[in-house]
Amino acid sequence: MSNSPLGSSAKLVKSYVDLANTLFIQNDIEGAIKNFEKALNVREGITEIQRAKLLFNVGVMHQKQGDRPQAVDYYQQALAADPTLALAQLELQRLDYADTIKLKGYEFTQDWFSRNLLIWREYLPEFVGRADLQVLEIGSWEGRSACWLLEQVLTHPTATITCIDTFQGSLENQSLNPEDLHALEARFDANMAKTGAAHQVKKLVGNSAEILRSLPLNHYDLIYVDGSHIACDVLTDTILSWGLLKLNGIMIFDDYDFGFKEYGTRQGIDAFLNNFAKKIEIVHQSHQVLIRKQMA
Repeated sequence: MSNSPLGSSAKLVKSYVDLANTLFIQNDIEGAIKNFEKALNVREGITEIQRAKLLFNVGVMHQKQGDRPQAVDYYQQALAADPTLALAQLELQRLDYADTIKLKGYEFTQDWFSRNLLIWREYLPEFVGRADLQVLEIGSWEGRSACWLLEQVLTHPTATITCIDTFQGSLENQSLNPEDLHALEARFDANMAKTGAAHQVKKLVGNSAEILRSLPLNHYDLIYVDGSHIACDVLTDTILSWGLLKLNGIMIFDDYDFGFKEYGTRQGIDAFLNNFAKKIEIVHQSHQVLIRKQMA
């Protein structure tokens, strides 16, 4: 009953959380932290899963303030309360990833990649250290994903990644700093050099619809489709890549949740998934879609 102590406690927790969220929206981080902590102190009113989410929220607040040690402590407490809390796992990995970026001195102006860390760490271990591994990336931008692959997956000296990009940006990038767009290819080259594995990178500059037609069939173990977000372009890149992918190879689609509906990224991906359903296994589906080629 709502008048029971537990019911009263649950209501109190909700009131603290609602106020914390409101204060966060108003950019009152300290106030948000205090109210999340008040909710945590009402121990009989929350489950361990709810407690984990509250601890995670406090960690996010401390991270917003630039207090990394406190953020890490709360993320770890959240995982202790609920080891399955993917958000806390991801944020800890993103913090470690940020350390690597700083250590290597990479030159990145955007981060559209790190939210994929949990997915890639879960599904790509089969490729790690494989001799003669062939990876194809459509859409490289500044090389974030390529750098990660070179460090974490293409660790055998005979492994190679082919990167296709116009290095001119696309429609959704035109609002970015023109100087950043102008220096895009130079940053990609500089970042590849900093991996220490630039000799394993084959850069192909131009339109993917043209370049893909020139690549060898049944050649690539892993293909990452992250070029144009327009539906017809996504579908074209995918159809052309299909013949390049080895049997049992993995294809990754990015931005299944792309926010600009007029682009139709999801529609392009769905068109392929629906028409090739009998030839593929859907390995994972969230903001990224991973498929395995089961039939040619």
